[in-house]
Amino acid sequence: MAWAVAATALAEGDRTIAVVPIAPILGGASDKSAEQITEKLADELEKSDSFRLIPIATGEPPPSAPAGTPPFQGAGERELARGRGLIAHGEHEMTRLRFDQAAQDFNQAIALIESSFDSLESFTPLTDAYLDLAIAKLRLGQREAGTAALQAFVRLAPDRELPRGKYPAIFLRMQKQAQKQAAEGPHGTLVVSSALTGQPVLLDGRDGGLTPATLQVIPGRHFVLVKSAAGQVAYRVDVPGSGQVTVGGGEAPRRPVATAAGMEVSPADVETVRSEIRANRLDPRADLALGRIARTAGTDFLLLGGLHPVGGVGELALDLVLYGARTHQLARLSRIRFDGELLGAGVEVYNAVQALPAVANPAGLSAALVLPVPVAADLARPAPKPAPPPPPVVAEAPRPAPRPSGADDEELDKIPEPASPRGAGEARRASALAEAPAPRAIEPEQTDFTNPDAEAHRSHGSAWLIGGIAVGAAVAIVAGVLIYEAVTARPTQGLATVSW
Repeated sequence: MAWAVAATALAEGDRTIAVVPIAPILGGASDKSAEQITEKLADELEKSDSFRLIPIATGEPPPSAPAGTPPFQGAGERELARGRGLIAHGEHEMTRLRFDQAAQDFNQAIALIESSFDSLESFTPLTDAYLDLAIAKLRLGQREAGTAALQAFVRLAPDRELPRGKYPAIFLRMQKQAQKQAAEGPHGTLVVSSALTGQPVLLDGRDGGLTPATLQVIPGRHFVLVKSAAGQVAYRVDVPGSGQVTVGGGEAPRRPVATAAGMEVSPADVETVRSEIRANRLDPRADLALGRIARTAGTDFLLLGGLHPVGGVGELALDLVLYGARTHQLARLSRIRFDGELLGAGVEVYNAVQALPAVANPAGLSAALVLPVPVAADLARPAPKPAPPPPPVVAEAPRPAPRPSGADDEELDKIPEPASPRGAGEARRASALAEAPAPRAIEPEQTDFTNPDAEAHRSHGSAWLIGGIAVGAAVAIVAGVLIYEAVTARPTQGLATVSW
């Protein structure tokens, strides 16, 4: 019934919809696959009877555009610290041979560091994360994903040499091959300018000369910092092969993205949404950008989402989110899955578009998402917190015995000092040794009184000696009496009486 009501309402209202270009989540899928899925969604929506499609561009000026890419606003030190923590956790998981978890940690770390690269002092954490991701993917048997991560490492650090003793020979050969392909393949042109000429340029953390600078770079994403006395300006730009991209300058106005309706959409807003999807999150900043895109394009709904690997090797999943411009609400759609070659993507995308009317109504948007939320819920794993170290065990100093009321100093001297606890420190042991009397040398013939067994033998010997003396004395007395009677021939009176 809800479907019928929604379909009727849509038919009467002729609702419009636009597709925000799909983005790979956490770098798990390729940009090419995301572009193909975006095209399939647009094709199916253009055939739909429930929506009128308003297409928008990718959110970035064409490579040949003279206008500069807008400056990049980083996420800050907090996200950078989270990324470093994920790298450390991923490397720990590698030592435990848990490569699947390690790969997820490295993917999230890359997204976080790239979102705050303008706070980096060195690009080593980012390049190391790509290198670790390549190893984890290869150990999982995902050769294509591992090779892609290794190519990203070469793109950011093309001249870096890996130590032979740390990596297997086959991995070193793969790196050499990636370096060779990058050097011999087509290069893009990156033009970096500034309002004042002669400003230092850093390209991916390396020296890029002074503005205006024209750099030949490996196609793909690059990170630019333009230094000046007033601070720095950051740019994150994707350079195509055999194309040209200009950043900086500020003289030429930024060229907006035109829609089919003749409206203009800011590329910065589109890129904001896509960067949030890449980091697997939608927060209030993305919500504001979606609102501006919808108002500028004059559309009722925006369809956005992220692509990421799932399940077996080579299987992809697409998580779609629908944004309602009138209610400013976001609703999650059912996940669709297909193989990495996108052979069955057409059917799955068709089914997803057919299910849209059931969500694009007040009832479907009633269970709206509360920001911030992840795009792919099962990939939203919080950064692991290291277990806090146990508090150090500090032995309490012994408390002096209370002074009894009315006792004089002589009685107080008889109260023994409490024994010093173990672990009280070297100073306390040294003090105790200094106050202790010097031990006396033990003569060889003396009994070892430090031995409890020798002390016991000594006690038993004393008892036997006393007993023997007593018996001997008694025998001597009796013998004396008998001799006296034999000599005198008369019994002893008052001494003793002996019966034979």
